[in-house]
Amino acid sequence: MLRRCIIAALWLAATAHPGFGQSVVRDCVLRGSVVDENGTPVAGLFLTAYSTTIERGHRTIEGSSAATTDNAGQYCMHSLLQPGPVFLLAHEWFDFKQPKPLRRKLPATWYPGVMDFGSAKPVDTGTDAQANFKLSSVNALTISGKIIGLTSLEGIDSHAETPEGITVENGVSTVDPQRGTFAIEGVSAGDWTFVFTDPGRGDPEFEARLRYVVVGQDIHDTMLSFERLPSLDLNLNGKPFRATDETARNGFNLSLYRPSKDRGVSVGFPATGLEPGAYKMNVDTPFQCVESFSPGDVQLTDGNLMITYRKYDQPISVKVGEHCARLTIRLPASESSPPEILIVPESLPFRPLVTRAVAVELPYFYYAWPLSPGTYRVYAFTTLNGLEYSNPAALAQFSGQTAILEADKKTEITVDVVNSLP
Repeated sequence: MLRRCIIAALWLAATAHPGFGQSVVRDCVLRGSVVDENGTPVAGLFLTAYSTTIERGHRTIEGSSAATTDNAGQYCMHSLLQPGPVFLLAHEWFDFKQPKPLRRKLPATWYPGVMDFGSAKPVDTGTDAQANFKLSSVNALTISGKIIGLTSLEGIDSHAETPEGITVENGVSTVDPQRGTFAIEGVSAGDWTFVFTDPGRGDPEFEARLRYVVVGQDIHDTMLSFERLPSLDLNLNGKPFRATDETARNGFNLSLYRPSKDRGVSVGFPATGLEPGAYKMNVDTPFQCVESFSPGDVQLTDGNLMITYRKYDQPISVKVGEHCARLTIRLPASESSPPEILIVPESLPFRPLVTRAVAVELPYFYYAWPLSPGTYRVYAFTTLNGLEYSNPAALAQFSGQTAILEADKKTEITVDVVNSLP
């Protein structure tokens, strides 16, 4: 939802610019032209610039600027929310009030002319930066079928997502409340997830997802099944826990976040309207630790809480106390500066711990206390800048050291310091 709001604001800024529809190619941080397969300029085409950054060990992809092509097929981006290279996406915006569905379209295309983000090339930005597109029309397809799971079909919202979770305009959806049917017209080929939400009285209460690898033909008679977005409770020391201003002031935090969409946004308990996917927990319990943890009805897989469309009757159960584990990390005496320590819980769905060692005397020691009993993987890096440490695949190239910690016991391990940069 946050990404969609950012992109919507960028589009509004692009279309509200005084020169919208006219030539405004000046004072640009990125400019260029768009033509079709016949070399004809394409007017009114939307272009969105995406910046990638690594925050909290996770690579984020966020909209940084937007523009539209003028009557000469030229565009100009005047500023960026995030400086540096961008990934550029060109895509159409349609008014589907026409009597017949669109059968040809210019597909959403990443620079330098590819259909998927994985093959896109970054574009440098600056005073003379330029990126041109030549697009070819393709057949547009239709996906249609019936809707189940809702009593009211008014006010349904929808959007399309790439495999990376980037919201892209790909076709326009319509709903027929009388017949209980839907259609998505003007869809281009590719790997797409179409997300439909029923906002209810505010935040979405019901959701339906369609995942298709669209090829060369229409898809009919499919089923759009709405499910209620799940809720999840947490018991702390045998009692229901509710996040309040008082718990926040005391530095006490038990909340959920999605590693794949980690932008510092968390969901407090009781957690409602959860999108399906993998979650971890933020755990801050000053001078205490989680002595025991139970996921309740939630499946625990590879250190993640896997939320699905279902009702969770049993809450997560957490016991907090002072029966904690102590960890001493011995570092090489040859290190000249304190490294950054990364402690990754493997048996618990908790956020990785990041801190910098303190140089007291050689060899360096770092004491991590209190820690919850469990199995951890411990790393020492010269720097964590630029490392996707929330991505298990990125960490797989580093060996680290396994530490099995027990309550009320001290454990000592030796860890080599490595360079995380290539």
